[in-house]
Amino acid sequence: MPRGALLTGPPGAGKTTAVKRIVEILSSKGISVSGFYTEERRSGGKRVGFAIVDAAGRGERIMALIGEGSPRVGRYRVDLDAISWGLESIAGMSDVLVIDEVGPMEMLHPDFMNTVINAIKKRPFVLTVHERLVNEVMHICEGRLFRIAPHNRNDIPPLVVNYIMDIMLNR
Repeated sequence: MPRGALLTGPPGAGKTTAVKRIVEILSSKGISVSGFYTEERRSGGKRVGFAIVDAAGRGERIMALIGEGSPRVGRYRVDLDAISWGLESIAGMSDVLVIDEVGPMEMLHPDFMNTVINAIKKRPFVLTVHERLVNEVMHICEGRLFRIAPHNRNDIPPLVVNYIMDIMLNR
C-alpha cells in the first residue's frame, strides 16, 4: 500500500496553502506533524524570495532571495544552510511527515533527496513536488498523486487527510 500523498500543480495553484490546511486538520485530530513548508516572501507586491517554515512551529529561515551569488535557481540565490535547517525538522518523530516542496531549489542541497527518502520510509507523508520532478519522485516514493489547480485547491486537503488517516489505520 502507498505510504503517502504527493501534491503537484503549477506555480500559484495552491500547493502550499493546501499543505498548511492539511497540517491544520491533522493537528486538530491529535495527529502530530513534522517537516516544513515553503512560503513566498514579498516586498512591494512582488515576490522577492522564499522561506522554509517549520510545520511544528519552531520558526523559519530565509531559503532564497533575489540577488547575486551561487548556488542559484533562476534569479534566486539559494541558502543551503536554510535547507539544512529544514532537513533537521524532518528528522523529528511525528505521526506524519510534511515536505513542501521537492523542487529545484531544495534539490541543490547535496543531502536533500537522501534525507527525504530515509524520512518517508518511517511514517506516512505529504510531499509537494515541482511539476518537472513528478515522474522522478514517483519512481522513488510509494504514494498517490493529487494534482492541485485553482478550481480544486479547497477540495484537496480533506481528501489528503482522509487518505493519510487510512494509511495510518492500515499500517
